Amino acid sequence: MSQQMWALIDALVDEQLADWEQARKGFGDLSKIVSKEIPYGAKQYRAQFNPARMVSSGAKVDKKSIAERPCFLCPHALMKGQKGLLLLGKYLWLINPFPILKEHFTIPHLSHIPQELSGEALGEMAELAELVAGRYDIYFNGATAGASAPDHFHFQAGAQGALPLCEQEVEEWIVESSDSRIGRFESSPRTVLLVEASTLETLQTAWDRVYQHITNPHQLNLIMRSTGDGWRLWVILRSKHRPDCYNLVGEAQMMVSPGVIDMAGVAVLVRPEDYDRMDGTAWHEMMREVSLSDEDFAQLIEKLR
Repeated sequence: MSQQMWALIDALVDEQLADWEQARKGFGDLSKIVSKEIPYGAKQYRAQFNPARMVSSGAKVDKKSIAERPCFLCPHALMKGQKGLLLLGKYLWLINPFPILKEHFTIPHLSHIPQELSGEALGEMAELAELVAGRYDIYFNGATAGASAPDHFHFQAGAQGALPLCEQEVEEWIVESSDSRIGRFESSPRTVLLVEASTLETLQTAWDRVYQHITNPHQLNLIMRSTGDGWRLWVILRSKHRPDCYNLVGEAQMMVSPGVIDMAGVAVLVRPEDYDRMDGTAWHEMMREVSLSDEDFAQLIEKLR
């Protein structure tokens, strides 16, 4: 199935780049962006100057602003010329017109429902990952953890190997059974768990075990990968949406609004002055600021044990 899906996605990309001006512009702009490595100790991060992402980084996500703007993810309100693939009978696989990655997709639900991981959403995320196994990972931004459309449920997708976080090794396995396990993946600066499972049922059980101890389910980012013999789920736990520097003024301000891709090691900067100033130390501290405190993460780990 994966090979067939890859072919369908390739055909969609070719058609959209040929017929949809916004897709050509978005991916044309992406080919011109500059980036740099910003390592901190043994941790590998990258910074990307991507002014086209101002539409997301500068998005107003308060309730009043959301209520006053049309939903750009609803099927009837898609951009003129935008087309997609229908998956699982309820999701559209769309080219992201403002990409961060060379292969970057948005996957909105057909219905206008909130960005909440309730009901069957985690299982559907795993099914989507299985459809594109070996080539793409599926991403999720919590409603207050990077989502620029918290009023409309959606996933994203990007090529495997694009996110530095997913190349790291787990720090410690804390819960293990015959067909699933939960690990402390990273403790600092990010607070990240890794869930591995061989079946959808055991994946859901392990996720439920984690989810019941999450204080604010809106403040997390997820990365799901189908490995061929199961699934890997990175759970990035957050304490806030944006670092304090986002709301400062003058030279003290840095317009940084971390979503799942940023938290996974690709810092997206929309202003040249922020890109010029960004280094590993600054990024390390920003990720620490928006992640759980040492105490809260330690308490969560103990509850999972």
